[in-house]
Amino acid sequence: MLSLLLAQNAPAAGAIRVNGIALEQVDLRWWRQQLSWVPQKPRLFIGTVRDNLLIARPEATQEALETAARKAVLLPVIEAMPQGWDTLLGEQGYGLSGGEAQRLALARMFLRDSAVWILDEPCQALDADTAARVELALREYGRGRTVIQAVHRLEQARQSDVIAVLEQGRLAEYGRHDELMTAQGLYARLWAQGTLA
Repeated sequence: MLSLLLAQNAPAAGAIRVNGIALEQVDLRWWRQQLSWVPQKPRLFIGTVRDNLLIARPEATQEALETAARKAVLLPVIEAMPQGWDTLLGEQGYGLSGGEAQRLALARMFLRDSAVWILDEPCQALDADTAARVELALREYGRGRTVIQAVHRLEQARQSDVIAVLEQGRLAEYGRHDELMTAQGLYARLWAQGTLA
């Protein structure tokens, strides 16, 4: 589903609209400049930690890099590395844990500072304490932006302004947490089971 928002695929039916304009009529280059995309498995490259962050904003200052890393709860990890910011990472982030790679991708997003954030399970590889800190940062720094998250953790869904519940690729329900609980539909059943499908 997120690939539709990224304009990687076209919807089979219906339309995705940006400010009322169908996405296929929007300048694709402009649209992608508005986005930051954090997939479950981030794409990292052979190069230093600094290089991997500067992909998001090549002109960024060291201060901006540190601010983005701090927001993503990554700064202590970088400072503990043998060469700090100049530590060389292997292909696909070899040398980082899954959670560290995920936080590096989040730091890129914070550095890019775009209007729309699209995140696919952004805290999946994080321990509970780090995930809570990252979720807090996402809420704090996501104010005034459009933040779209694909999540399976109930508490993450509950914090959203609007929740879209998908079932077999189709929109089953749409609304706020309390509205969906009152409706006693799929979302409420998933809460009763303790998990999102």
